[in-house]
Amino acid sequence: MVSINAGKPMSYAGTQEPCAYAEIISIGALGGAKNKTISAAVSKVVADHIGVPADRFYIKFSDVAASDFGYNGSTFG
Repeated sequence: MVSINAGKPMSYAGTQEPCAYAEIISIGALGGAKNKTISAAVSKVVADHIGVPADRFYIKFSDVAASDFGYNGSTFG
């Protein structure tokens, strides 16, 4: 899933030049080298399609337990 909330005021490094923040949540598929690979790929997409340079973009990675993510009236675990 992707949700983009454009047009909201954001400040990064003391300026309001284009910047972005993303959260990536997964069940058991994040960590270490995977996060670096994902970060590089997502940063390129954000730079190419949204115009935010990689050095003005943060990503928060969260690897959650299956029981901590709800879906269809239950959880995955």
